[in-house]
Amino acid sequence: MALLLVPALVAREGRAVAQATSDAAASSSSSASSSSSSAGVTDSSMTSAAPFGTAVRLGALPSPFASSGGLEGPAPLPRGLEFTPSIGLSEEALVGGFPKSYGFDNEFITSLTPGLRVVGTAPIGRVSLDYRPQLELYARESRDSGISQSLNGSFETQLIPGRLDLSASAFLTQQATEGGLAPGGSAAIAPNARTTTQSYLVSPHYRYRFRGLGRLDLVYLAQYTRQTGNSAALSGSQLPYFVPNDVFSQTGSAQFTTVPLFPDLDDVVLVTASQDTGTGVLDGSSQMRAEDRVRYAFLPQEFLVVSGGYENLRYQGFPPTHIADAVWSIGLHLHPRRDVDIRLAYRHRDGFDAPYLRATLQLTPRTTLSASYSETLATQAQAIAANLAGSTVSAGGQIVATGTQVPLLLTNNSLSVQSGLFRTRQFSIATITRWSRDRLSLNLVRSDETLVANAPGTSGFSQRSLSASATFSHQLTRSATVSAYFDYSTLDTPQGGALAGLGQSPVYTGALTGTYQTANRLEFDLQLAVTNTSLNGYGVSPGIAGNGVQASITFGVQKVF
Repeated sequence: MALLLVPALVAREGRAVAQATSDAAASSSSSASSSSSSAGVTDSSMTSAAPFGTAVRLGALPSPFASSGGLEGPAPLPRGLEFTPSIGLSEEALVGGFPKSYGFDNEFITSLTPGLRVVGTAPIGRVSLDYRPQLELYARESRDSGISQSLNGSFETQLIPGRLDLSASAFLTQQATEGGLAPGGSAAIAPNARTTTQSYLVSPHYRYRFRGLGRLDLVYLAQYTRQTGNSAALSGSQLPYFVPNDVFSQTGSAQFTTVPLFPDLDDVVLVTASQDTGTGVLDGSSQMRAEDRVRYAFLPQEFLVVSGGYENLRYQGFPPTHIADAVWSIGLHLHPRRDVDIRLAYRHRDGFDAPYLRATLQLTPRTTLSASYSETLATQAQAIAANLAGSTVSAGGQIVATGTQVPLLLTNNSLSVQSGLFRTRQFSIATITRWSRDRLSLNLVRSDETLVANAPGTSGFSQRSLSASATFSHQLTRSATVSAYFDYSTLDTPQGGALAGLGQSPVYTGALTGTYQTANRLEFDLQLAVTNTSLNGYGVSPGIAGNGVQASITFGVQKVF
């Protein structure tokens, strides 16, 4: 949203014209990249997913040695490109809670995971890529054996210094089709109950400064998003709520940011248009928005921001969705100190009124807080694409929001994967507290999806989830670390859904992990994890899964070259 993405860089009293133009333009880069999502007119509010970290294979937890990134700011990239290959081998023993074709509920999974991390800055640009395909071999249910993949990547370069930039991103992961798990994934489930989600984008950004007038930013974004896996239907229904889908989106935006019209006032005009080609609700859909935003600095780093304009949105589906309406917003952007940034607004867009919040602040020298609230109109695949467009990859291989560096979770394993169009309300809050050898993170996320339209040939249902989690890690020595993780999650489908009849039945997940790293970059991991799965769908009745509790012990070794 152009309204709230302009950073507080204009001083209260008259600043040189060239500096004012440069400051406003630096902000437009962020707003353009966030607005240029698969939806075209969506904005960075869709990047406010709870900071649970990068999604990985279900059942895997991040290593305590992984780059913390996130709220403390980005880790600097090394000069030149560093190529770091690795190979990992693990054995996971599962007891209970794993659905089997022949009634087994125990399993042994051997995983071989080669990996490649490329990070650094070079003449070709800034690169951060982490790719980890994984071969999974199931001892008892051999037909489940196969390859899963995880990819996070970003690339930025200047084609014409100061004028033309090019950025690209790639994302690939797997999520639980029926949902009902911790958002980041915490239980092992069969491959036929997973959805593979991938999204790729490339975006050139041209900027030109008109001396004494302002700055023009032109952005084009091409993005391809695909979700594959087995179709999923409700019990007794002939129509699936999820089918494999893909969409190719093209978005163009133009933004002009004026020099200060008066010592405390500037103006931004933004026009964005998007066209989608693919399947389902997004096949042949289009979105256009034009708005004008005025910002007034009532204090040197505190702003009143007001905008107004018009939008025209079209989505296919049943019923077809067409919104031709005015858009407006009034809000505040508070940036009194470097460690405080708060954007708060009440706005009308996507056909409804809603508040908006995005804030990061340093509560104490050791504790940082991040909070967000947004309401958007989009498909799940569209929201993932928009989040990717407003993110980058840290030096540690973690997906973070552009600018704030808050970790993002692009897929949410609490929610069932669906193909329809939703009005999504999402609130998240997270804190990270650091000591010399300890780290504590607390996370809360509430997601509410209200069904607006079904994709042709599918059914759908509204759903809402709540998740609260805590992670504590302690560094025993320079080589050894232990960590504990706990998550409480619920999924409620009031209209009847994948977990219908279970109400707001909770899922509890706990894990203890120990890691030891040798001087020759050999890492040993031991993890104990327990989660109750009897209240999840998993495609089977709880009786097949024994007592419904899945316990696992995993031993792994990884060599980094």
